[in-house]
Amino acid sequence: IYEVMVTCIAQPDMARLDDRLVFEWTSSLEVEAKRGKKQVFYKSEAMMYDMVLTIASQAFAEAQLANADAKAEQYVEATKHYKSASGAMSFLANEQLPKWAGQGNNVFDHNLPCETSIEVCEAFAQMFLAMAQQMAVATVLRKPGEPNLGLLAKLS
Repeated sequence: IYEVMVTCIAQPDMARLDDRLVFEWTSSLEVEAKRGKKQVFYKSEAMMYDMVLTIASQAFAEAQLANADAKAEQYVEATKHYKSASGAMSFLANEQLPKWAGQGNNVFDHNLPCETSIEVCEAFAQMFLAMAQQMAVATVLRKPGEPNLGLLAKLS
């Protein structure tokens, strides 16, 4: 995107679109399509929409990796993936979505997926952080001998 923007600034007469730029995404969380209904595509002309859904998708991919690591009892790796997912959702909730909302009235269309909601991103950030802490506890408890109570105390 950066290169496209630089090109547009350097040669504004060469940068033209034949049609309006519309971004289409399906929700990773909303399950209408999985229940046999037609898949819903959410559309927006905001570039922020595309960026937000890209980051949210990355966060959910990290969480999926963490789930796989946890099943394989690779708790240290699972902790890293959950922390990464939490950080991405926190970034959306605290940085990007408020910037998007601050750009004016009616920025958020109520026909957008729930991943574009500050509250949903905050909730996932907290949940993924809690899951990372759960994996840290599992790591301590799996080690033989006396558990490291200092590490557990830091999590409270």
